[in-house]
Amino acid sequence: MVKLKKTKSVSWNGYGFGNSSAEWVVDGHEHLKVLQLNDWVAIDTTTGKRVARGYSKKMLLQILQEKIN
Repeated sequence: MVKLKKTKSVSWNGYGFGNSSAEWVVDGHEHLKVLQLNDWVAIDTTTGKRVARGYSKKMLLQILQEKIN
């Protein structure tokens, strides 16, 4: 089972700039960053490439589980 650790909380950037989304890393695989853009994505920070994408957080975690194992 894939578990996430929150590294950055949601923050308000000020009037006219909107919000910044929260960020997580995969526990045990800290080089995999998870964030919500339009979809949920996992990015390998060592290469900068997208590893997985899901329409929901649950779907992304299932995809990551398959790729990690």
